[in-house]
Amino acid sequence: MCIRDRSNSSAVKGALGFLLQATEHIATFHMDGLIVFVSKILDSRSLHKDPSIRAGCLQIFRHLISRKALEPRLQPFMDSIIATLKLSINDSDWRVRKNLAATIIAMGASSIPFFQAIGGPDLLSYILKNASIPESIVTEFNAKNPNSTASPQEIRDTCRNTLTLFSGSSGKLDSSLWPFLFEHMSDYVDSPPLVTAFPTVCRCLNQLGARVSETENYYVDFATAVNVPKPHALAVKFLVQAMQLDTHGPAELHSILESMVLISAVLDEPLAHQNSEEPPAEMYNLWAGMIPELQKQLMEGVTAEAWEDYVCKLISKTMVCKQSEQWAEDMTCLLYTSPSPRDS
Repeated sequence: MCIRDRSNSSAVKGALGFLLQATEHIATFHMDGLIVFVSKILDSRSLHKDPSIRAGCLQIFRHLISRKALEPRLQPFMDSIIATLKLSINDSDWRVRKNLAATIIAMGASSIPFFQAIGGPDLLSYILKNASIPESIVTEFNAKNPNSTASPQEIRDTCRNTLTLFSGSSGKLDSSLWPFLFEHMSDYVDSPPLVTAFPTVCRCLNQLGARVSETENYYVDFATAVNVPKPHALAVKFLVQAMQLDTHGPAELHSILESMVLISAVLDEPLAHQNSEEPPAEMYNLWAGMIPELQKQLMEGVTAEAWEDYVCKLISKTMVCKQSEQWAEDMTCLLYTSPSPRDS
């Protein structure tokens, strides 16, 4: 599985295919033993220091997970498979990271509910974090390793495309991604480079929201969803990114603004006011009313100074729209501490 011959000869492909077929037979009759064997290799305390071996083990799992005929056999071992893959989450070798990402992608196409199991969201987080690899790492790696078979840029592009694919039209993973994508935004304060994937996350939210907004799962109960940033925190995160005309292109900013309109009704917290005769709609009325004009200005072309003025007006009105001193105070504190893409 860790063949070092990098040629694409038929002999190498044939040998690899034979080995993968052999693992199918092993999985059919000795799946538990196979998991134990792979776990020992992927464990950071293992004597197997060669990244090619670790990458090969992950390739085995990717192959098995992608085989529809093996799903009945794999499902009883779902938790063990996830736990085994998580042993590689902190592996720094790009070959290992490439194969782990590929394995998680295969999970998304499987009918086994991997991402709803214990530890499954951690694998989705892995995709999102690799989609956020900063350009500085890409540039440094390319300068030192021009002929590498696994690069940060390749992995970043793959993971960004994967997020878009996962949030696509099928809707199979909607319950795993909404409101999970919001949960991950709480990492941004401690990990500024994560904001580099913000436009990608927004495109995913826009695809998800088109479907989820028509269901009962659209609104978030912020009292019970403790890992989701509070409404004022989410509002600040989007407003800060909307300000970055020099970092995000017009198309990316348009996606961010579209997401703001999409989540505005969620930020009004209707589930916290179910007994009210008229649920609050301050955020929705404000953002849905002002943001289309901002999108129009963006598409027509706008200077950085004018854009900053437009967004500052939106920020000012957002701070007072709920007529709450606590809301304004919380937003003010976060606005002064939130990182921007320039920090990455």
